[in-house]
Amino acid sequence: MSDSTHIGTGVPPDNGFAMFSGMGRNGAAWRSNSLLQQSSLPLKQAELLEVLALATQEKLDAGVVVSQFSKEHTGAYRRTLRRLAKRLGGEGALHSALEQTPDALNDDDVLAIRCGSNLGMLPSTFDSLLRSQREGKDQWIQKGSNRTYYMVLSMAISMLVLMLGYFIAPTMAKLRSELEVPTTSAFYWFRVAIQWFFDYFTWIVIGSLVVGFLLRSSFLRRFVRKRVSSWTSLFQSRAKSSGVLRVLAIASISDRPISSATSTLAKYHYDRATRQRLLLARNEMEQGENEWTSLVKAKVLTESEAELLRLVPNPKSLAWTLEQLAINRESVSHNRKVFLHAFVHPIVMIVFGLIVLWVCVAFFSIIPSTIKSLTS
Repeated sequence: MSDSTHIGTGVPPDNGFAMFSGMGRNGAAWRSNSLLQQSSLPLKQAELLEVLALATQEKLDAGVVVSQFSKEHTGAYRRTLRRLAKRLGGEGALHSALEQTPDALNDDDVLAIRCGSNLGMLPSTFDSLLRSQREGKDQWIQKGSNRTYYMVLSMAISMLVLMLGYFIAPTMAKLRSELEVPTTSAFYWFRVAIQWFFDYFTWIVIGSLVVGFLLRSSFLRRFVRKRVSSWTSLFQSRAKSSGVLRVLAIASISDRPISSATSTLAKYHYDRATRQRLLLARNEMEQGENEWTSLVKAKVLTESEAELLRLVPNPKSLAWTLEQLAINRESVSHNRKVFLHAFVHPIVMIVFGLIVLWVCVAFFSIIPSTIKSLTS
């Protein structure tokens, strides 16, 4: 199959683009992702995947479609979509444009589209990816809810502590000074901490903005994915192998050889460790080894999974089995992340609780002696 499958037929914008071009002024009339109501990145990527699938199915110019779709969004993702539209508008291959535009889609989807394009199974690839992303929508909502919860909690406690430190603590300190009442150690260190914060307030704000920018930047996400992925192998290895199994399932339903799909995956997989394992499996297959045995040796499959796949009688059943294995691995990976969140959540609550306890002790420790001095 050709490695240069192009999306785009030169269809004029007025032939099939009415639903995209009639979006009001700059798309504002139909925009659902405003500055105050942003969808999570996985949800935005899922929307783009559906748009690309529609453009492919209807043989529309993907560059024009994505350009119009970018008006639906704001901020960094809108700029990402504009870069993608520009690359698609230059008669570039869809997979090449996506690979040159990080974070337009997630890595597994880009890899699947690359393999689907190379092996001539793009429609089946989009069908599988759309089915997969619909199943994972609840997980994306849960992740966004967790982040919002921690952010709101942190802001609420920070504002409470700073208000007490800026308005109440100086008044209490002045009152105790006039009454010549000694300050408790808890209150003293609380005032020292608040004073330190305001002394370095400018640097703290700048540092917070830099950290926030890095956490949201695509550069940092790519660095973590490509350079320190081994640090997160416990929670990511199954998710990465699930993407491999899903591509193999698509190849099976499209009557493409498993060896060809493995070779393409070995060449283009985004994770270096997984790519090396797939290269080992490809070399084993080229030497005449059974494909499932080769994938077991490369630690892509377990022995029990390979034994199950050997018993599957036809390509349709094989594709279903591979997809179920991929879903199972995604489920295991998700459950591990849920366990990690369940483990981290009490720790975060304990830290916040200790901060609140420290503030309470700092103020309540001085109230009895202050009242006693006032009454006497």
